[in-house]
Amino acid sequence: MIKSLIRWSITLGVAGATFLSWGAIENLMAIALPEAEILKKLDPVPVFTIADEKVRL
Repeated sequence: MIKSLIRWSITLGVAGATFLSWGAIENLMAIALPEAEILKKLDPVPVFTIADEKVRL
């Protein structure tokens, strides 16, 4: 009787946790920034290229 109650409690706990986590995961969506806003944010970042005389672009 006690073992059966413990098994049901564990089963319901796992099922409930799975159900609740599924709802939380579903709401996590990435929102992309427009290209113009990305370029505006990256504009002040300096970019350097190291090259020697042998490298031709």
